[in-house]
Amino acid sequence: MKELFADFRKKDLASLCYHSVFVIRRQILVASIMFLWKYPLVQVFLNLFITGLALVYTAQYQPYKLPLLNKFEMFNEITVLLCSYHHLLFTNFVPNFKTRFQMGWSICGVLAINIFVNLGFIMGNSLVTLYSKAKRRVILYNLRKERDEKMKLRLQQAEERAKEA
Repeated sequence: MKELFADFRKKDLASLCYHSVFVIRRQILVASIMFLWKYPLVQVFLNLFITGLALVYTAQYQPYKLPLLNKFEMFNEITVLLCSYHHLLFTNFVPNFKTRFQMGWSICGVLAINIFVNLGFIMGNSLVTLYSKAKRRVILYNLRKERDEKMKLRLQQAEERAKEA
């Protein structure tokens, strides 16, 4: 449970409710798919409304400690909102099949940008972590080496004193 809130601002109750808001949002989406399957436009508009609320919530309360994580979350929410807007174009609202097909490529582009940005963030974060761990290991290695050299020197000095005595 500790890891669930590791990067969140703990003093703000609204920030701590982020996971609850996320789960409730998903439950509303699933319920709309199950119970409003005959009304795709209602589903899309409900999804747009919920996604818009989540975007406003994230912008208002900034649930993460680091500003970069808040911006990253906003980017992901905006991507979800763009995809939700694309869903309007896949209903009977747009009667032309070729237009729907072109919008399919458009949503693929939005998703590809999102995937590349997310992968870049993950890889960058991993490289920074890897670099800091490697640097720490080198420092520890050098400290141990220095300690061992000092111990050898002390041992040699003690042996020399023992020979003199």
